[in-house]
Amino acid sequence: MDSKKDFKWRAKSELAISQFINTNLPISVSDSYGRIVYANNHFCKITGYEEQELLGVINSLFSLKRHKDSFYKNLWETIKNGFVWSGVIKNKSKTGEMFSLQTTIIPIKDSKGKIESFVSMYVDVSELNIELT
Repeated sequence: MDSKKDFKWRAKSELAISQFINTNLPISVSDSYGRIVYANNHFCKITGYEEQELLGVINSLFSLKRHKDSFYKNLWETIKNGFVWSGVIKNKSKTGEMFSLQTTIIPIKDSKGKIESFVSMYVDVSELNIELT
């Protein structure tokens, strides 16, 4: 396959994958300080908030602090150092309903390697009753 066709195929595939993820998974994007700058409809539905209510809010709004301090310290150290973090976080919706999300946080870097944002994808695992650390 020549490089132009390969690039075109990859670009279309990446767009399709991106659309699939955004259509099927809760997603939020935070700036480098953890303030939400984007939340898709699935994320809004799980949390019970409208996107406008979430914009500018620090993602820890939903946290129940059910995890040890070392859990959150590890999470932030991992993503601030540019690595992907994954784990289950227990949260609370706007209405007070508890939910657990298998969370993956991906740091996004600018052209100079500085972290400019974090993309978080979630899977609702509330019904699995996962033990928290």
